[in-house]
Amino acid sequence: MNEFMTVREFGHRIGAAPDTVRRGIRQGKLPGVAVVSDADGARFVIPRKAVELFANTGITPMMLAQSVMQAETIEQGIAYLRAVFVGEN
Repeated sequence: MNEFMTVREFGHRIGAAPDTVRRGIRQGKLPGVAVVSDADGARFVIPRKAVELFANTGITPMMLAQSVMQAETIEQGIAYLRAVFVGEN
């Protein structure tokens, strides 16, 4: 299985139109990355693991990164990651 999803495939999974998915990725509300291409505009890369994280928790990679960056110490950032992914408190 491919480790990435297409915009259309992700949109079908969440019940959204491709343009809505692209907009959500650009705004950081949905997982994925816009990769600039020459004449065709942006292409989108959507890792399946990011989709699984979003489906199970509602957390996007950008939200996760922002939360960790706001931690006062590395230890707090690591504790946050453990709480989210492992269920440790």
